[in-house]
This record gives sequence, C-alpha cells and structure tokens, in this order.
Amino acid sequence: MRTRKISSAIQPWNGWASVRLKYIGAILLTILAGLSSSSAQDQEKEKILQLEQLNQIRQQQQSKALLDSAINTMQAGEYQEAEAIFLSVLKTIKTVPSELAYFFGENSFYLKKYRQSVDWLTKYIQLKGTTGTFSSQAVSYLKRAEDGLLAEMKQQKSVATEILSKDYDIDCGPSGKVVCPVCSGRTVIVKKNYLSETFTTCPYCDKHGFMSCSDYNKLLRGQLKAGTE
Repeated sequence: MRTRKISSAIQPWNGWASVRLKYIGAILLTILAGLSSSSAQDQEKEKILQLEQLNQIRQQQQSKALLDSAINTMQAGEYQEAEAIFLSVLKTIKTVPSELAYFFGENSFYLKKYRQSVDWLTKYIQLKGTTGTFSSQAVSYLKRAEDGLLAEMKQQKSVATEILSKDYDIDCGPSGKVVCPVCSGRTVIVKKNYLSETFTTCPYCDKHGFMSCSDYNKLLRGQLKAGTE
C-alpha cells in the first residue's frame, strides 16, 4: 500500500515538472527569437550606416576629382570650360573649401569677371590671411581684379551674370570661425569725425575678435543681426 501511495504522488509531480520545463523552454525560445531579431536589426542599421559613409566618401572623392580637373583645365588656359567644371563642383558640395575659393577667383579674373573674382579671392584671404598656401597669389590677383573692376565701372560696361560666394556656405576650416571682417578682429568699431574719434564695442564678434562660421555666412548674405553672439 505504501508503494502505491508514493507512486501516485510521483506521477502528478512528474507531470507538473514536465509542464514547467515546457514553459521555461517556450520562454527561452521567445527570448532567443527576440535577441536574434534585435541583432538582425542592429546589423541592418550598421549596414545602412556603412553605406551612407561609403556614399559620402565617394561623393567627396568625386568632388575632389572634379576640382582637380577644373584646376588642370584652368592651368591649360581653357577658362570657360574650367568655370563650367567649377560650377559642377559647387553643385555637389555643401561647404566650399578654401582651395576652391582661390582657384575660382583666379579663373574668374582670366574671364574678366572682376567682381566675381574680387568676391571669391577676398573670401580666401579672409579665411587664410597671410598663411594660406595661395595667400600671396590671392593678394596679387585681388589687386589686379580690383583694378579691372574699377576700370570696368568707369567705362560703364555691362557685367556678365556672376556666381557670388554669398550663394554658398563657406567652409571656415577646422576652427569654425574667422577674424571678424566688421572690426578686423579689434573687437571695437572706430568712427572718426573732424573733432574726435568714437569707439563702440563690435556687436558681431566675440571678445577675442572672432566671428563664428555660421554668423560669417549670414553676414555674407546680409542676414546677420547685431548681438547674435
């Protein structure tokens, strides 16, 4: 009789253990399925990110190749063709590198688009000052372009349609700022009259005489308001 009682007690226990094992197994399978799904989603996101990065690198390489082609074409004396390539570069980039600003300004000078040349060469000098790779050449071409523009204005010639740098975001380089062109980095604006001089704090730059790249681009478009720093 005792053996039968023990046996009858074990059978329900075995059944309950089996149910629990099945339940735990189902939970584990669900967790594993979730982990697998999450892992697959992470892998998909990683692939998309890699593709975007590759696409960005490819676009940068294409833009650099176009810029090199434009420079070579300009140096070969094909200025009209070079300008067309420069414009293609401008259509494919978000920010303008200083190198492009210089060469587009030089090419514009050869095309006798003096205002356009002055505009882009000035931007290069503002960005690089006297330490840029092409600073000395930029100063020389700028002077010649200014002389050409002055002569052109005196003769009241009609100037061809021009592409100006204010239509694009200028890349200010790694620092993300430029010397304030309003006060020339002095942090004060000097106004002179016949009797005296007045000094006012420049409302466009920081206390060190620098202007952020964002404000610099707004200034070029005539959109910068005083005291935005």
